[in-house]
Amino acid sequence: MDEATILSDATRHLKQLHDKVKALEAAGGGRSVVDETVVLVKKPCYGAARDDHGSPSAASSGSPAARNPLPEIEARFAEKGVMVTIVCEHTKGVVVRVLSEVEEGLHLSIKQANVMAFTASTVNITITAKLEEGFTVTAEDIVGRLNIVLQQQISTNSTEEMGN
Repeated sequence: MDEATILSDATRHLKQLHDKVKALEAAGGGRSVVDETVVLVKKPCYGAARDDHGSPSAASSGSPAARNPLPEIEARFAEKGVMVTIVCEHTKGVVVRVLSEVEEGLHLSIKQANVMAFTASTVNITITAKLEEGFTVTAEDIVGRLNIVLQQQISTNSTEEMGN
């Protein structure tokens, strides 16, 4: 296939998708299919040296913290559900800690969870959940709480490794 054919097919497909979205919105009584989507991604860079302006200094570019800006945490709300995506270090017990915090700490009822090893040392966790009755939570709450849990897990595992 030549470039023009590929572009033409892609354009036609995008138009079809756009028409489907319009039809779904019309069927929903004018209400958007997705009421609200909030995305908050936190990509901290732990222990990286910073200059006077808060930018990473040249000396930090070779440090492990500068090369591994994990965890990445994303929270999306749609209607009454929430989807949380986490990319973090694959350490012992990390998945159990995350799922426990989602259910017990954030009062989210997990409907589906997928865990996939991304590399030998990285795991991708995707959770679809529903907020329990009588509780409220924001994307910032979710990201903040999960970031704390992941930092505690990393610290715990580092301490255990040093003891061995």
